[in-house]
Amino acid sequence: MSEKMTSQAKDDDCWNEIGTEGDRTCARLETYVHCRNCLVYSDKGRSLLNRPPPEDYIDEWKPILALAKKSETGDVISALVFRLGHEWVALKSGFLEEILPRRIVHSIPHRTSAILLGLVNVRGELLLCISLAEILHLEVEEEKKQRAGGAVFGRLVVTAHSGDRWAFPVDEVDQIHRFPASELQAVPATMAKDASSCSQGIFALDSRRIALLDEQLLFDGLKRSLHWQATT
Repeated sequence: MSEKMTSQAKDDDCWNEIGTEGDRTCARLETYVHCRNCLVYSDKGRSLLNRPPPEDYIDEWKPILALAKKSETGDVISALVFRLGHEWVALKSGFLEEILPRRIVHSIPHRTSAILLGLVNVRGELLLCISLAEILHLEVEEEKKQRAGGAVFGRLVVTAHSGDRWAFPVDEVDQIHRFPASELQAVPATMAKDASSCSQGIFALDSRRIALLDEQLLFDGLKRSLHWQATT
């Protein structure tokens, strides 16, 4: 192992030394392009979030959270916005567990299909990996896109619904967006039929119109599709 790789494994802030904020000599950059896409960087961020809070943390945040709650009026929807092919859609963040880099999907003999892609290992647990794009009949992208600020990487989104956990690949993750429920509009007839049938409504984000997926329709439809596949 080279001296640089040893430093990378041991240094708590290797991104400032040999990464994108340093001299860019890290061998991982050839694969990940930017430190924020690297597992070392994400693991460090996760460890920071899991560290014990300071003693005065709760007392400090009580008035801040109380003020934020008072400032909100009406129902507020929180949803993860992501892209499948050319379509931007969203799923309520309450069903979101985590977002991971793409990983190997292991096929299931006599079960792998266009909808059921196979199994993925998420922290030692095997989860069913499904194609949300296939369920919504949306075309996916095979090639990595380029945007201002760097490459766009596909991600693996892990969700939970009614005791079931699912993983599905997406072409791009944007952000978690919060908006008043009153801003949700009816789905226009011009939207793709399958995406429309699983949508609760649409909302505006910048210049885009985002379809908010109806989680009950989506996951119930997914279960029916997998049950039909298993019995054929």
